[in-house]
Formats: sequence, structure tokens, C-alpha cells
Amino acid sequence: MYLTISLLPLSEKHMLFEMAPPNSFLGKSIRALELRRQYYIEVLGVKESITDEVKMMFRAGFIIKDGGIPVVFGKGKDIRESTQ
Repeated sequence: MYLTISLLPLSEKHMLFEMAPPNSFLGKSIRALELRRQYYIEVLGVKESITDEVKMMFRAGFIIKDGGIPVVFGKGKDIRESTQ
């Protein structure tokens, strides 16, 4: 279950959102989390909560650290499933 911080609808079906990562995300790579395979959502970047800096265009081996907020794109139904 993920806590959605903010949502930005892009179309009737698709949206961009920031999610507060659960502790189980911390120290894991984007690849290891398998969000694309499990929920059909794509991590586009990670926003640092302290500096508001957004890291984009990173490799699948990028590690989610404490204070990192994934910026994710997907269909609304898939996002709702990932946050329940």
C-alpha cells in the first residue's frame, strides 16, 4: 500500500502522481520494486523531500533512499490498485 501525496490527471485515464514510499521501498532499486510489472506504473523520477530536487532519467538500479518521493505515471485504475 502506498500513500499518494499529490495527483495530476493528464487525461481521462492517465495521471502523474507523487507517492510516499513505504519502508519496504527504502534501500531497494527501481528494478527490484517491479512497479511496472506488478501495477503497470512507471517511475519517471524521484523528488528529494528536503531539497525538492527531482532526479530524472536514472537507471533501473537507482536506489530509493529515505526522503525520496517517487514520481510515477500510469492509468488511474492501476494507480488506485497500487495505493489500496
